[in-house]
Amino acid sequence: MYAHFLQIYFKGQIIVYDSTTLKPIIHCRQQGNQQQIKSFSFSRRNDYIITNSQDRVIRCYQLQDLLNIKQGSTLQPIQRFQDIVNKTLWKCICTSGDGDYICGGSSKSHSLNIWERSTGALVKILHGHKGELLSDVQWHPNKPVIISVSAGTGSVTVWTQAHVENWSAFAPDFTELEENLKYVEKEGEFDTFDEDASDNGMENEKKEEEEMEILDVTTIEAPDYLQSSDEEELEDFSTDLENGKSLWFVPVVPEIDLVEEETIIKSESRPNSATKTRNPGKSQAKSKRSK
Repeated sequence: MYAHFLQIYFKGQIIVYDSTTLKPIIHCRQQGNQQQIKSFSFSRRNDYIITNSQDRVIRCYQLQDLLNIKQGSTLQPIQRFQDIVNKTLWKCICTSGDGDYICGGSSKSHSLNIWERSTGALVKILHGHKGELLSDVQWHPNKPVIISVSAGTGSVTVWTQAHVENWSAFAPDFTELEENLKYVEKEGEFDTFDEDASDNGMENEKKEEEEMEILDVTTIEAPDYLQSSDEEELEDFSTDLENGKSLWFVPVVPEIDLVEEETIIKSESRPNSATKTRNPGKSQAKSKRSK
């Protein structure tokens, strides 16, 4: 709960009351000639107070300075906001949720002026529908959203930040165009074969293609740590097969001693005596029949 509350008089006087005793504790006046204070507003953090006066000036005061001021003295604002060019009379005022921006609504049209509180610089002017008058304006306590109400139709307008896509985050070479441009195609830019290219250029392209190293991803080579440096590399005959040449080979003949060959031949040609004496009866029977 607030410990104090304010009362504003039409001649620019400000009186602060104690909320418990309901007695005035501070009496002061704002800077400048005695102009009527039409409205005032506190910031969300309760550290600033802004006033809208009849002299078309919005003043910003620090609340701590107001509580520490001497009786009957003049309160000095920390910042002043006004439309010097159009001399706009303000209908309503409000502050942003963090208190860093001040918004003032015009009394002659549906337009909003937004200033930066610390510097007093005009940041943005928002224009509503033409022919409408402004009734009230409020700022969202947490989000950068402003709501304005028109006096004639009662329609509510919501003001928020425009969503801007940053395409350079996806493509560093992207250049943003503010309007449509007709692209002029360069000669041979999208041609698969450039007919106007010179012979030297074609030769250079062929040389570059020949010099390009072809990466072999199918051949499996043995690791070096499994190979011995003493072993000789085997000769590769794969090129002979591809070129249609005859294969070179080394015939493999078993080495057999001559003595062993002669003994094997004699054993195969000599008759077996056991087979002749095994069946003598049959041979005699054949001889008798022949007689």
